[in-house]
Amino acid sequence: MKIRLGAVGSLVVLAGLAVAHAGAGSRGEDYAGWLLVLDHLFDLAAVLILFVIGVATGRMVLEWMGLPLDQPLEALTFGTAVGFGVLATGILGLGLAGVMYTPVVVAWIIGWGWASRRHIADFPALGSRAVAFVRREGGPSIPAALALVVFLGVTVFLIVMALAPPVDWDSLMYHLHVPAQFVQQHRIFVPPDNLHVALVSLVHMLYVPFVATGVSAGPSLLSAFMALLLGLAVFSFCVRFLDGLSGSLSLALLWGTTTILLVAITARLDVTVSLYVFLAHYALLAALASKSRPFFYLAAVLLGCAVGVKYHALPYILALTPLVLWVAWSQASNAKAAVKPVVVFAALGVAASLPWMIKNWILLGAPFYPLFADLTLEPWLVPLFGSATVPPSVDIEVFQALDRVRIPFNLRDAFFAPQRLTVEPEGVFYGLSMALLALPLWGLFVKNETINWLVIPAVGYLTILLVPFPTTNLRYLIPAVVPLTIAVAYMAVKTAQRFLSASGAQFVLLLLAAFVLISPIRMMHGWLLGTKALGNLVGATSAADYRLNRLTFQLIGPVIRFTNENLAEDDRILLLWEARAYYFAPTVLQDVRLTNWPLLAQQLGPQDCLEDEGVTHVLLGNGALGYYVNRGLDPQAVRWEAFQRFAQRCLTPIHESTGFVLYEIRDRR
Repeated sequence: MKIRLGAVGSLVVLAGLAVAHAGAGSRGEDYAGWLLVLDHLFDLAAVLILFVIGVATGRMVLEWMGLPLDQPLEALTFGTAVGFGVLATGILGLGLAGVMYTPVVVAWIIGWGWASRRHIADFPALGSRAVAFVRREGGPSIPAALALVVFLGVTVFLIVMALAPPVDWDSLMYHLHVPAQFVQQHRIFVPPDNLHVALVSLVHMLYVPFVATGVSAGPSLLSAFMALLLGLAVFSFCVRFLDGLSGSLSLALLWGTTTILLVAITARLDVTVSLYVFLAHYALLAALASKSRPFFYLAAVLLGCAVGVKYHALPYILALTPLVLWVAWSQASNAKAAVKPVVVFAALGVAASLPWMIKNWILLGAPFYPLFADLTLEPWLVPLFGSATVPPSVDIEVFQALDRVRIPFNLRDAFFAPQRLTVEPEGVFYGLSMALLALPLWGLFVKNETINWLVIPAVGYLTILLVPFPTTNLRYLIPAVVPLTIAVAYMAVKTAQRFLSASGAQFVLLLLAAFVLISPIRMMHGWLLGTKALGNLVGATSAADYRLNRLTFQLIGPVIRFTNENLAEDDRILLLWEARAYYFAPTVLQDVRLTNWPLLAQQLGPQDCLEDEGVTHVLLGNGALGYYVNRGLDPQAVRWEAFQRFAQRCLTPIHESTGFVLYEIRDRR
């Protein structure tokens, strides 16, 4: 009876929040008031519902696999990863079948919720067991308390920032924009201007119900939850394989890599793929320690799902291959007996990743596009060039020009000048945890099998990533940061305990944590107070005002408002050196690879003004172009002089603001 009353009460509250959500949405983006608070609560409730159903679905599937997972944090983390994989794969199928209608998607999710209702009913108890587990297994009270305080602070930061309107470039370019296009057309297709559709995969399918119902914070909140699960998985790993004190220290030190925090408040995928590959790594070591075949096969499924999340899972899989083979060998009586589990492992991994490869094969003719595929033009350019692949006559240097604005990865900049290694404006706040500077301690622990199997795949991943692609982004290092942080924390604990008393070791470890956390604490404090996120949280700051206060959005914000108020929805705007299309009402052609003009300059005739392409306006991101030029981009490589001649011949400026010029195509009839 109590459960039924609770369910009825929850539905009543959810209905009230839904009404508030609709009310806040109807008042527009300039609205500030108490309804925004209720709207945020609705967003949180929507994500929590998906999260609970995902956990329950995953636990049910894990039982089918012979892995009930009684340890609460393992049930929570592994259950979420598997459950989200199941839910997302089904939504993918709906999209490929052309029936991605909101009621159908919601019915798919609710159907799994009904099937796993026993585990949904158990979720409150699971949460209680998880809290008790953390409190019980965290080691000495003072370090454990510090870890919990840090974790709670990180939770507050992630949720507050994730609830704010999205503003980062990648989210507005494709993480949110492409799923929104899928929702509009009720199917998965190739947008005319965005080949990043190849990268829209597993997690984006979970964004679909949020985009469809106007839960704008849903994707970033989901990313924040995945970051928190990553922290819990790190703690759980340490308790199982190392000790509680190492778990508490790892949970604190993990956030010293500020890149994790800044990615987790957006819809980007680097933290989520890190969770999937780390859980696979975890499962392999559990299989090695317990000789558990189900854990071994679970790792394969998780790695397949990780490929569906992001291609950076592929180098991690290569780095984990020696561990996979070693686990299979250790569980077999001879070499021949080890072959079968490896084959099954590979088959399960391929099966889990196959839906996402099939999606890309159907859309783009290449399972891992743009990897192992011909260089392709965006569909809107195909009629102009007469080919979907880049013709031999095109100078392919235009696709490589941006490589010159990055510098090769080096440890000094990674720790002390991260902005040099990434073109993203927030890159100045990226950085690796200073704790990782203690990694050379590994030389004292080479006899520890667990530490070896943490460090070797992580270093292997970095080698595979950085040697062929030295101009990488610091976000892509996160998968290696996680196991390396655990290894460093454990080595610091054991080194301190070897030379100091118990109280002295705790004091030194607390000092280490304090030193490492100075940077992330300052960053979180600055972001919370400097971005109006707190004002938006309590309803004092509207979504529009919040966006205009963000450095990465304040320049384009006035341009978006002007176009939405003055241009017709059937106008077609060509973006040059700009790709944040999510908030535009008129039709836009994004410049996703920042190659629109360099390509057009090679193909347009001397009198062509884009009339045949249906373009009515051109939006020039001259601020972004100047930013890239200042970082080393050659203006000749982007055909700047050719654009000036084109503008003089064909364009009339109708709106100018800092960083942007909006032109209208002249009527040349």
